[in-house]
Amino acid sequence: MDDVNQKSQALLEANSDARISHTITQLTTKYQSLLALSKEIVRKLEVQCSEHANYNEAAEAFSVWLDASTEKLQTQHNSTGTKSDIEERIAKLRVSYGIGQCNH
Repeated sequence: MDDVNQKSQALLEANSDARISHTITQLTTKYQSLLALSKEIVRKLEVQCSEHANYNEAAEAFSVWLDASTEKLQTQHNSTGTKSDIEERIAKLRVSYGIGQCNH
């Protein structure tokens, strides 16, 4: 498109016909608008790609956290032992996940 634009500018300089000049000027204006619109679309797509990459990273981090949490909870799944043993395991889990202590 840049080549066509350059040729039209050369034709505009070489030709004195008003109709041709007017048409070339209109086409040049449309070309400039199209170029600006294309740049804006590319910029928006770059932002969307960046946001998508950030989302994927966050989703992966959450998945890792969820897997680790599931594994930790499964290791604590055993309900055998004394009441104080079970309460101690629950307290450790609460501290591990930043959950406040419940009142008994």
